Amino acid sequence: LAERPVANGQAVPAGRLLLALDPEPFQAEQAAAEAGKREAEAALGLARTELARLQELGEATATKRALDQARAERDRALAQLAGAQARLRQAVYRLEHARLEAPAGGVVSHLAAEVGQVVAPGQVLGRFTRQDRLLVKLLVSAEVRRGVAPATSATVLDGLERRHPASLVHAAPVQAGDTGQFELEFELDNAAGQLLA
Repeated sequence: LAERPVANGQAVPAGRLLLALDPEPFQAEQAAAEAGKREAEAALGLARTELARLQELGEATATKRALDQARAERDRALAQLAGAQARLRQAVYRLEHARLEAPAGGVVSHLAAEVGQVVAPGQVLGRFTRQDRLLVKLLVSAEVRRGVAPATSATVLDGLERRHPASLVHAAPVQAGDTGQFELEFELDNAAGQLLA
């Protein structure tokens, strides 16, 4: 890990750098992939030229076996180019994702890695909590749950008596544990951050 300019619990705006990996290995991978692509393109050009030359000679001069081999070489070069292009796309993707920025305004919930630490592919480096959309979970009785339809909307009243429109995103079909109640999840728009003020 090369950079970690934020702390746990810190509020950050959208686009703020949260973590950055050392870009050098990713840049080297991309350069090698670009060279591999150029090499595959050259091999394909040569294979196409050889096939065209044999086809111009015609079947009277070029043997069927030589034509078949030239076609096979062209097809192999096409496959190698496709592989090289895929490796290049993967290298570009890795380099682009070596920097992690906040997707929206929110709070750095938990960063587990420290600068200088070696991290493994797929390792969870932290958690980020968005604040532009909030999820409210409620436990309700079976009677209330029966009256909830997929497009149900609601109004959430905050601690300052402000009303906030909410939309149902999930209604549990079964009871939550042995509570005898059902979980409902509503999403609220909080783009202005009013629910965290």
